[in-house]
Amino acid sequence: MDIPDSSGGGTAIDAYCYVDESRQAEGRYGAVCAVSVSASQADQIAQELRAALGELSEFKFNETSDGRQKRAGLKMLEVAFQYVEKGALKIDTLSWDRHDSRHSVAGRDDYANLERMLYHRLVWVILRWPEHRTWYMMFDRQDQIDDKQVARTVNARLRKETQGELSGVFSSTPEILYSQQVDSKDFIFIQVADLFAGLAAYLRDLDPRDYKAGSKATRNRAELIDSLLAWLAAHGIAYFSPGEGIITAKNAPVNFWPYRPQGDYDRCPTRASKTEPRLVICIAESCDEFVYDEYGFQYPRCQLHYSEYRRENEEAERRAEAARLEAEGSHYCERCFSRVTPTEAMMRANQRTWEDEYRHPKCGGLLVQISPFIPEADPTCVDRDLSRKPERERPDVRLDRQSYRDDD
Repeated sequence: MDIPDSSGGGTAIDAYCYVDESRQAEGRYGAVCAVSVSASQADQIAQELRAALGELSEFKFNETSDGRQKRAGLKMLEVAFQYVEKGALKIDTLSWDRHDSRHSVAGRDDYANLERMLYHRLVWVILRWPEHRTWYMMFDRQDQIDDKQVARTVNARLRKETQGELSGVFSSTPEILYSQQVDSKDFIFIQVADLFAGLAAYLRDLDPRDYKAGSKATRNRAELIDSLLAWLAAHGIAYFSPGEGIITAKNAPVNFWPYRPQGDYDRCPTRASKTEPRLVICIAESCDEFVYDEYGFQYPRCQLHYSEYRRENEEAERRAEAARLEAEGSHYCERCFSRVTPTEAMMRANQRTWEDEYRHPKCGGLLVQISPFIPEADPTCVDRDLSRKPERERPDVRLDRQSYRDDD
C-alpha cells in the first residue's frame, strides 16, 4: 500500500509524513521519529524501500537479533540516505529522558506526553518544507493517541508561525488536511521511522563497553549504528553526547535531537491534571501575542512577559526577605544574645586584629550573622540556654600511678 489514497478529498497532497515511536511504555528513554517525503517521489522511494526488505513482510527494530532484520535495516538505511541527499526525504527524531526534571513527576501520563512530543516534532517537520502546503499524516496505530487532536493543535501553531515571523517565507499557511492511524505493516515509511526511533532511544541508553559485545541483537544493532554514524560523519552534521545519544544540527536532513526541559514550568502531563493544548492570548496588558498553553496555566504569558514576570517575582522575594531580616534582625549578639540588624554606626575596629566588625550598641558584644544554612547559629532555633556558655572540659593530665618497687 505505502501511499494512502486521498483523491476523494478534492485537494492534492504535497507531502506525506509518517510517524512511529519507540519504547513508549518501557525503559528510561523514549523517542519518536517523523519521516517526511515529497508526494511526487513517495511512490518510487517506497518501492525501493520495500525491495530492501527482501523476504520479510515488515521490519521491526526490536527484532534485530534476526539476521534478516539486520540486513533489511542496513539496506533501508542505504536507500533512505540516497534520497535524503537528493532532498526528497527528511528524517526527524526526538528523544527524551524519563528521569529528568520534566518527566520525574507522580502520575505521569506517557501517552499525553507522547502527544506533546508529536506536536513539537510535527510543527518543526512541516516548517522545514516551505514549498509544501498540504500534508497527509500517518501514525502507527496507537489507540491511546488522539491523532486528530494532534493535527488540530499543529495546524493552530502553524497559523501562528506563518502569520508572524515566518510570514515572508510562507505565501500561505501549510495545513494537515488528513490524519490517520494505520498498520505499520502496510506502510514502509513507518517502518523506516521505527528504525530511526529505535536507534535514537537505543543510543541514549548505550554503554560504550557493550557497543559491539554481548547478545546477537547487540552485535547486529552495532552494525546498524556503524552505518548510521559513518553517513553522519561523512556529512559532518552530528556529534555524540553520553546520555543524550546523537545530536545533530537542527536543520540537518537527518535530525536527531534530545528533548531538554525548557524551565521549571516545563512538566510532563499527569493523569490527574491532563489539559488540552490550546492557543490563547498573552494575559499581559497591551500584548496580542498568541501563546501555546501546553500546561494549563491560569495566567498564560508569552516568553517576553513571562521573563519580566519572573524577574519581578524574584525582586519582590528579595525585598520581602530583606524586610523580614530588618524587622527580626539578621545578626545576634554573642554577649546578650539579642537579635539586631547592624548599621554603619555599630562598626568598630578590633584593637587586636584591626579588622572592622559590628558591635552591639549597648553591651558591646560581637554581632554574628545568622546563617539560614546553620540552624545552630540562630539563637531562636536551639533548645539550649544561650545565656550560659557551655563549660569547658578540662583535659586529664594526671600521670598513671607508677610502681616504684619495679624501678629499684
